[in-house]
Amino acid sequence: MDRWLDRIVSGFAVLILLSCSANSSYKLSRKAETFYQKKAFTQALPFFIQSIDGHGKDNTAWLLKGAEVSLKAGDVEHAYQWLDKIIKRKGYKELNAYFLMGQVLQRKHQFNDAILVYKTWLKHANRKDPKRPLVKNYIAQSDLGIWKLKEGEMALISPFDTGINTSSSQFGALPSYSTEGKIYFTSTTRVTNSSKWNARIFYTLDLQGKWSDPVMLTPSEKPTESLIDIGGLGKSLLYYSGNTWKDGNLYIRPYTSATKENTLLGVQAYGFDGRMGADIFKDSILIFASDKPGGYGGYDLYMSIFRNGTWDYPVNLGPQINSEWDEITPFLANDARTLYYSTNSALSMGGYDVVRTFLDERTLSWQKPQNIGIPINSGANDTHFRINKDGYRALVTSDRPGGQGGQDIYNVFFNTLHTDQFYSNDPFVFAILYDELKQLGTTWQETFQYLYKKKKLNLIKNKKAQKYHLVLHPIYIEADAYLSDPRVLRFLEKLATVMKKHPNLHLDVNGYLSPKIKPWQTMYYSFQKVEVVRNYLHKLGIASERITTRGFGDRFEVAQNSINDHPSEVGRRFNSRIEFTLIGKADYLKIEYEKPKVPDYLAIRYPEVYPNGVYYKIYLQSSGQMFINPLISKQNKAVIERIDGKGKVDYLIGSFTTYSAAKYGIKNLNANRFRSMKIIPYYQGRRLDRSEIMDYALKYPDLNNYLKENN
Repeated sequence: MDRWLDRIVSGFAVLILLSCSANSSYKLSRKAETFYQKKAFTQALPFFIQSIDGHGKDNTAWLLKGAEVSLKAGDVEHAYQWLDKIIKRKGYKELNAYFLMGQVLQRKHQFNDAILVYKTWLKHANRKDPKRPLVKNYIAQSDLGIWKLKEGEMALISPFDTGINTSSSQFGALPSYSTEGKIYFTSTTRVTNSSKWNARIFYTLDLQGKWSDPVMLTPSEKPTESLIDIGGLGKSLLYYSGNTWKDGNLYIRPYTSATKENTLLGVQAYGFDGRMGADIFKDSILIFASDKPGGYGGYDLYMSIFRNGTWDYPVNLGPQINSEWDEITPFLANDARTLYYSTNSALSMGGYDVVRTFLDERTLSWQKPQNIGIPINSGANDTHFRINKDGYRALVTSDRPGGQGGQDIYNVFFNTLHTDQFYSNDPFVFAILYDELKQLGTTWQETFQYLYKKKKLNLIKNKKAQKYHLVLHPIYIEADAYLSDPRVLRFLEKLATVMKKHPNLHLDVNGYLSPKIKPWQTMYYSFQKVEVVRNYLHKLGIASERITTRGFGDRFEVAQNSINDHPSEVGRRFNSRIEFTLIGKADYLKIEYEKPKVPDYLAIRYPEVYPNGVYYKIYLQSSGQMFINPLISKQNKAVIERIDGKGKVDYLIGSFTTYSAAKYGIKNLNANRFRSMKIIPYYQGRRLDRSEIMDYALKYPDLNNYLKENN
C-alpha cells in the first residue's frame, strides 16, 4: 500500500513541476514576444535564449524568430546555432533560415559561405519573391568583402569603455573642437517605469586614458534628441529634436547660451531622420540624408546652402552619390572636397559601410565612391564616421559582433595620416553648383560641364576687389607618390594661378626629410623632392628663376621620430614635408601660413629656420651631384640651395648673426679644401644681391663690414 502511495505522490510532484515549468516558459515567451513587437531586440534576446533553452528547441517558427532577434541584437553566435538547427531539420522548406543565415555569415566575415547560402536561396525561392534584389545585393556585398579581406587592415579599432557603450544604443560620436579629449554622443535610455525609450545627448572626458561617466546635456521637452554636428566654428551644437525620429527639426544650441531656449535652424528638413545624420560645413553647407519622395531610392543625400539669413531648399546630390539603396550619415572633410558617407548598396560588405568619394575640379565630377575597408567597415552596420582634426584618429558607430548591444561607439587609429583633414579649401563651388542644380534640374555631371563652358568656376573672384585668401600649408613627402595625390596637385595648381596673377611674387620651397641614411644623403634627397615640385610648377607656367629651392635634410624636425625607443611613423611623416613661402607684395591677396598640425604627444618646439633680420652663411662649393663631406654632418644649419633653377646647386653651412662671426667660422674650417669658400649675406631666408645689401645697410650697419671686404 505504501509503495502505491509513494508512486501517486511522485506522479503528482512531476505534474506540478511540469506545470510550473510550462507556466514559466509561457511567461518567458510572452515577455520575448512583447519586446519583439516593440522592436526592442536587445531586451528581447535574453528571454528568447531562456525560452528556447527550455522548451522552444523544437519549435521552428520560434527558433526562426529568435534567430532574427539575435541577429538584430548583434549576437551572431546564437543566431548561427539556431539557424543551423532549422536548416538541418527543414532544409529548403524553410528558406527564411537561409536568408538570415547569409546575413549571419556576412557579419562573421565568412563571405564565401555567405555567397553559397544566398545562391541556394535564389535557386529555391519563388522568382517573384520581392527579396530577390536584396539577396543579389548581399551577394555583391559578400564578393566585395572577399577582396577587402585580402587588402588587410588600414587602422586599429577599439570600442569605448563599458561606461560609455551599454546594452542600449550609442551613436553619432563627435570630438569637441575646443576641448581636447571631450566626446559628444547620443544614447538611448529607458523611460522610468515605462517600456518607452528616449534619446538624449551626452558628453564624456578623457581622464588620463579612462573615459569619465557620461554627463547628459540639458534636454528639451521632446523625448527624442540626437547630436548631428558641431557648428558655429566649434561654438554651438547642431541637434535634432522631436517626438519621434521623423517629426522633428534641426536646432542650434550655442555653448555660451545662458537660457534654455534654442534657436531654430531655419531649414525645413524634408524627410529628415534624426538617426541618419548630417554635416554642417563652415556654417554654410548642410548635407543630410532624407527619404523624401523624388529621390533615387531609400535615403538619399541632399544639400542646402545658408545665405541671406536662411537655408535654401535642399537639392539632391545626384546619381554619382545616391543609389536605389540608402546613403546616410555624411561627413565632408576639411578639404571641402572629400565626402564620406555610409551606404548599404553593393559598395558595402554587409549592412551599412563607410565609403569615400572626391570632388575632382579638374574633371568636374565626383569620383566613383570606394569602400574604405576593414576594420572600420565590417559585415554589420558601420555609420557616423568622423575623422578628428589631427587626421590620425576617427570615430565610428557599429553594431558589429562583440559589442555591448545595439549600436556602440568605436575609436579608430589610422596607420597613415588622412591628409584630407590637413588641407583647407573654400567651399564656394558648392554654392555655385547648388544654384545651377536648383535652376536646371540636371545631373551633377551635366551641371559641371555647363558651368565649365560658362566659365563660372573661377579660382580667383575679385570682381569687386575682394581679397583672395590663399593658405600655404605643408605637403607631406614620406611616400614617393606625393605628387600623384590630387589634393597636392590642386594645391600646386592654385599656387601657380596666384603666381601668374601676381608676377612680382617669388616662391621659396624648402624640403625636410626624416633621417634614414647618412646626413648628406638625407639632405640631397630632400632637395630632390623639392625639385620635383619646382619642375611641376614650371610645367604650369611659372618661370624657374621665380622659385628658390632648398633641401635641409633631417634638420628642423617638428615631431618626435620615436616614442620610448619605438619608431613613430606618424612623427616621421610630419618631419618629411615641403613648406612654401611667398615673397613680395600683391594687391587683394591674403596669405596665411599653416604649420604642421602635430599631435601634442609627438610635438616638439617648432624650429626657427631663419633668424630675424640679416645673417650670413658660408658657401662651400657648387656641385651637380651629391656632395659628401663630414662638415654636413656636423653643421646643423647646412643646406642645399638653387636660386635660378639652372645649372649646379650650392652647398652652404652655418648661420651667423655678424660678419665677424662668419669670418671666424671660415677660419676654423679647412680653407685649403674649399678654395671657393665665401660669405653670403641673407635676409629672412633670402639671399641678398649687391644692390639689396646697400639698401639694407642703413638698417643693418653690420652689412657695411661685408661691403668693405667684398667690393
